[in-house]
Amino acid sequence: MLTKTSAADYATNWQTPLSLPLGQHLTFAPDSTYDIGASAASRPRDLFVGRNASVVGTLTVGTHATPPRIRSTPSQAENLSIESQIGTLYGSGKTAVGFSGNAYWDGAAWQRYDTSKAASLLFASDLGIYMYGAPAGANPAAFTQYFVVGTNGALVLPSGSTQKLLGTYNQSLSGFSTTVVAWTPTPITVSITTTGGLLRIEWSTCLYSPTTANAGLIVGLGWDGAIQVGTHGGNLGAINQISSYSGVFYVSLSAGTHTVTVYVNQLQTGTLSIWNGMNSLLYVTEQKNP
Repeated sequence: MLTKTSAADYATNWQTPLSLPLGQHLTFAPDSTYDIGASAASRPRDLFVGRNASVVGTLTVGTHATPPRIRSTPSQAENLSIESQIGTLYGSGKTAVGFSGNAYWDGAAWQRYDTSKAASLLFASDLGIYMYGAPAGANPAAFTQYFVVGTNGALVLPSGSTQKLLGTYNQSLSGFSTTVVAWTPTPITVSITTTGGLLRIEWSTCLYSPTTANAGLIVGLGWDGAIQVGTHGGNLGAINQISSYSGVFYVSLSAGTHTVTVYVNQLQTGTLSIWNGMNSLLYVTEQKNP
């Protein structure tokens, strides 16, 4: 084919014409200078590729004057930004839509990009919204479910994630009496191991005096072998009249193992007893997220 070779004169040369389909690479020179088609005019129709596409700049979609776009974040070429600039960005899938941080699915297992850092997953599916996490470590990543919000709106959290029962006492006491006019520990006691979070201490017991009418008393709580706080007080009324005492107390103890005990203190000479006709209770719960 006789082809002009210069735009400045009438120089021509015999060139090998392009034949379709192409049996060679289609390249341009100088690099990144010429376009295929033009904006809103002289455009090809559809583009079909059999493998990969590498786009250095911004990929816009649609016909709006301010269209959605996909691009590397300005000044941060390692980041990707998918933007619906003036509308809504939708992500959808028949079974689920997932988002991950520091993780990708390789077709067989979840892998971390950086094994020195933790990873997280968020899935929206036909069963609800699921959140998973995995600590730093070797690949593949082993994820643990953190929470689920079901399609009925119910929130399901892993056991012990917001509060954890550390110790419980629930039994009938026989034979406990004291004649001491001072703080006295009762057998209502539990041993706990705490992480240092806020503790909720719930207790109840029934008291009576077999010797003294209108006996005055105080009930309190102690830990690690010493009374710490008096929480309730009163008078028992007639001899052998049974009165119920209960309460809730909040405290934070240092991380580690402690004992928590219900204490009693009678305010005059006589005998103070715990009634065995009803169970005495003591529950210690650590509230993880006060």
